[in-house]
Amino acid sequence: MNFFRGQSIVFISIVFTGVIGYYLIHFGFYPIAIVNGSFVSEGRFSETENFIKNYYEKARVTYSLSAIKPGNPEYEAEVARATLDKLIDQKLMRARLKTLIGKELGTIIDQKLANAKATGADFAKAVETIYGLSLDRFTEAVLVPQAEEEILRGRMLATDEDFDAWLIEVRKNGRVIILHPNLTWNGEKVVLRK
Repeated sequence: MNFFRGQSIVFISIVFTGVIGYYLIHFGFYPIAIVNGSFVSEGRFSETENFIKNYYEKARVTYSLSAIKPGNPEYEAEVARATLDKLIDQKLMRARLKTLIGKELGTIIDQKLANAKATGADFAKAVETIYGLSLDRFTEAVLVPQAEEEILRGRMLATDEDFDAWLIEVRKNGRVIILHPNLTWNGEKVVLRK
């Protein structure tokens, strides 16, 4: 009897691990990059890449831009490269903000975003039309990182630090591991694998 009970526990454990693994992979809860020990998830990367593509597609149609060619491999690769590069910058900036501000960061960001959250339905509709995101997702994916950058730039300006020089230096000294099959880190930025 104990033999079958032991096998049942092992079987249930394997099934449970498989279901959890499927869930994590299916919903993009695995790292596509690791920045100083902090993960950039595949889900966040894909969502950001998709809304950028959506934005450029809307711009291409609205303004008859022939330089934007969705489906073109070079275009697709450059959007992926630029997206991951920006997400890495966001991780580096957030880490610096946490050391400068600490637990009050969330409150400061909420204060900065109060006007955007108070806007009417027209803004929410425009965001959905242009980016293909709800206002809440747009706030999280675009407005919060932008607010963080503005806060960091302001703090650094107040202490006479050069933001651009800091970002170049922290990129050089950061530990970045990219797990995307077509992208790599050259020590300073995301580049296409050759």
